[in-house]
Amino acid sequence: MKTSGHKEVLQEDYELAFPTQDINIPNVSTGVKQTEECRDSFFAALFVIQLILILGPSFVAYYQFLGTDLNDGRTFEQAAEVFSTKAIISFTSVYSTVATLMVACSLVFTVLFPKYLVVGGLVFGCAMAFLFMLGMLVTGSFNAFLFGAAMFGANIYYVRLVWNRIPFAAANLKTAATAVNYNIGLLIVALFILILGVLWNICWVLTFALAASNENKKCTQYDDYADCEDDDINGIVVLLLILSYYWTSQVLSNIIHTTVAGTVGSWWYNPMIASSCCSEAVRGSFSRATTYSFGSICFGSLLTAIIRTLHAIARRERQSSDRSCSILLCILECVLFCLRDVAEYFNKWAYVYVGLYGYSYLEAGKNVIQLFRVRGWTTIITDSLVGNSLFIINLGIGLLTGVASLLISPQNEAATISFAVAFFIGFFVSSLVMNVIESAVNTVIVCYAESPSEFQFNHMALSCEMRNAWLQAYPDAFSS
Repeated sequence: MKTSGHKEVLQEDYELAFPTQDINIPNVSTGVKQTEECRDSFFAALFVIQLILILGPSFVAYYQFLGTDLNDGRTFEQAAEVFSTKAIISFTSVYSTVATLMVACSLVFTVLFPKYLVVGGLVFGCAMAFLFMLGMLVTGSFNAFLFGAAMFGANIYYVRLVWNRIPFAAANLKTAATAVNYNIGLLIVALFILILGVLWNICWVLTFALAASNENKKCTQYDDYADCEDDDINGIVVLLLILSYYWTSQVLSNIIHTTVAGTVGSWWYNPMIASSCCSEAVRGSFSRATTYSFGSICFGSLLTAIIRTLHAIARRERQSSDRSCSILLCILECVLFCLRDVAEYFNKWAYVYVGLYGYSYLEAGKNVIQLFRVRGWTTIITDSLVGNSLFIINLGIGLLTGVASLLISPQNEAATISFAVAFFIGFFVSSLVMNVIESAVNTVIVCYAESPSEFQFNHMALSCEMRNAWLQAYPDAFSS
């Protein structure tokens, strides 16, 4: 780990490298590597228990639903013959390959031309809004045209607002993409977690179906005019199932986030152990995320999952309630939406410190927010230009994959379905990679707040480019 003497030498080298600039790098309290022990263990145990409670019934549901005849007299296997398994596998494989090639090209392009990628993303967003507006005008949908015009105007205003921050976003993006490119095994980790996520979704759906099929009803009479209502116990079961779904999904996502943070941190401070596909940094970071830091990941994910569950319930109740109650429920929904954003914002930075140093969840969040306050970077960390650009890239790759499906597949009545499925595959594959890069960008910002001198020492070219871009967008970034 870093020593104070080593840091002073790097500080002097950093200042000598830019003698003409009046740059003051304040002494900020950096994180300290924690001992290797499990933290927030209670939440890890609680998560494992709920996981067992979901997986167990899913096997029962599998044999109950899929091992017996369907209502129409056909077995599940006979009903499945309607679809061509070979065609589905072929379709998925072809368009996953197309999307992967596009993502690989975008990753290389991100490293070589990050500025053009950010600009292209902004232009693409404006172009899509303009085409939507034009299409609605041609079809004569006046209200939709007004909505499209508002979207186009909002996009133009946003581009003008963030134009001077493009070099800043591009520098962060290039540094993050370079770190991921040196540790491409992060994408393997993300793919592995993705497969676990798909299996989890299948098990959860089976368990939910089992709970729904065993639903008890309380009836006042048993005829065609029966007045029945659901048993409250089953309502609680459904509530817990929804909470379990959100919790597990958040845990899987945050394992990736924490693994990326640990790997990029190693690349920042000690590139010798973080410069190969499945480097020591990748393996060690994934191991810590699934052992010592697993409880911290479960803790933060549970908080977000509870808020998401309450928000989903409030939205459902608002849609099904009368007008007088819907106003109050709408207010509650907005409050929960804001709380969800705050929790996810806190998690985004807290998990960087969990991955870098192995802090407990609350301690990590407190330390990283304190770091930004001391630096005076509370405005910088709210910059969403990189995230917006990556989302537009996902959208673009999804659309291009859909267009490829129209060019490759024969034109028939299923062309629309083919385009939609190909779009989803392209968007999904791209999101997998771009979420890794976005996590890397967050880690880069934290590491730059802590140790710009280490970055200058280990990655001089990237450091110079990044520093100049930051000074252009935020001239006071290093004067606090």
